[in-house]
Amino acid sequence: MHLWLQVLVNGILQGGILGISALAFSLQWGVMNLINLAHGTFQVLAAYLTVLILQHLGLDPLLAVPLVFIIFFLGGYLVQFFLINRVISTNLFMTLLLTYGMDFVLANLMILFFTADYKSINTPYANSSWQLFGLQFPIVRSVALLFLIVLSVLLWLFLEYSRPGRAIRATSMGTEPARLMGLKIPHVYALTFALSSGLAATGGVFFGLSNAFSPASGGPLTVGAFVVTILGGVGTSWGPLVGGLILGVLDAVGSVIFGPTYVNVITFGLLLVILVLRPNGVLGRAG
Repeated sequence: MHLWLQVLVNGILQGGILGISALAFSLQWGVMNLINLAHGTFQVLAAYLTVLILQHLGLDPLLAVPLVFIIFFLGGYLVQFFLINRVISTNLFMTLLLTYGMDFVLANLMILFFTADYKSINTPYANSSWQLFGLQFPIVRSVALLFLIVLSVLLWLFLEYSRPGRAIRATSMGTEPARLMGLKIPHVYALTFALSSGLAATGGVFFGLSNAFSPASGGPLTVGAFVVTILGGVGTSWGPLVGGLILGVLDAVGSVIFGPTYVNVITFGLLLVILVLRPNGVLGRAG
């Protein structure tokens, strides 16, 4: 019983890191119909940036999260406004091609500047845990889950009650009605991508704290965000939280029962079931 409780705890806490990543991915997909293939690479880049901040500024990674968020927010706004906005209105294939190109360029630039060797963010608490009732709770993953809950609440409040948030929600319902209401769609898209880039970078910090990473680590992160988004529901504030917890627990339980080799098989098997039985995800509205 104790073993399975620990497995359940590990899965729930892993869901925090998965959920933060999907929170950003779901926002882009739900508002702009953009499937960003460079999403995971953005997170890896944020992990490398955190290493540089720790080495050169001596700033603790958790304290550096706001700085990393702001840097990626500004960078994401510029990338969307001057690059992605030029093809976003064409078709999905063009955006896939563009983001794949961005992924390729960023990954190779990271190899150039940081080499292809695996790195990690070394802190005293990176591999530490706190105990409760004999169960181990990794500190980084515990904080990541707390961040996911807080970010989900803040995102919901932002989208529901702020003027920019209502503009984003209006645009997600249709660009033409939003344009007739006087909204500047390129600006709304840029704001959405900036916000999601900052959220992705936040997830990247926690990923780097709990895993060794290299420039090639972005692909699995993108796939994970895609699966969690489908599970929870595209474009929902709470979907990434639910989807992240489901996938985290599934991975943890599956790795114990079947071994780590079969985790991806189980994950995509669940994805197929969700697509057949509830295509809009657990929290998505029925079509």
